[in-house]
Amino acid sequence: MADPKTGRIVSQDDWKRTQVRMPQELYDDLTNYAENKNISLNTAMITLMTKGLEPTKHFDLVRESATITDDVIEKIADKIVDRMKKAP
Repeated sequence: MADPKTGRIVSQDDWKRTQVRMPQELYDDLTNYAENKNISLNTAMITLMTKGLEPTKHFDLVRESATITDDVIEKIADKIVDRMKKAP
């Protein structure tokens, strides 16, 4: 099996095995997610845990978008002020 991020071959020695206890409702949601994505339960758990552990990426994108929006609003406001100064 190859690591999807690095492409290098991964052996079972690179993995840790554990048991997880979870509420039945969460298990059902996880099973449905895996079935809908046509992936194994293990892959679904790893995918969702990875997404959950990387929330800063999502916040960084939102913050960057907000900064761009603020910059655009500021430029528009400057143009309006310039036009108002030039108006008779």
